[in-house]
Amino acid sequence: MNDWPDKYEKVGIISNIGINATAWYSHASVMSGKNQLTINECPIVFYHYSGFLSFNKNEFDLCFYVKLPQKLIRLVYIPYINEIIDKMGIVDKIDKNIYDKSVKKIQDYTVKNYISY
Repeated sequence: MNDWPDKYEKVGIISNIGINATAWYSHASVMSGKNQLTINECPIVFYHYSGFLSFNKNEFDLCFYVKLPQKLIRLVYIPYINEIIDKMGIVDKIDKNIYDKSVKKIQDYTVKNYISY
């Protein structure tokens, strides 16, 4: 991928690591959440919750492939879970069974970042 900008006319490299930030490098970066979430002083524009699993409406594995630090969980994942739980309440009003059809079975995974609400 390093040669894509030379190879393809309309491809560039984004210098803001806060665009599509993910657990596999966010966990090793400096995060701040004072006025705006940042990673290495770059604003987080979009966070990719790769490895996030739902087991039921209250149990989640935040990332099944890397252990997450508490600061990342507090700043990025807890607000996300709160939004998910809120939206599940809206979906429940339409179809109470839809969520049960889409969740993963906890016994099928080695859980690394378990959280229960």
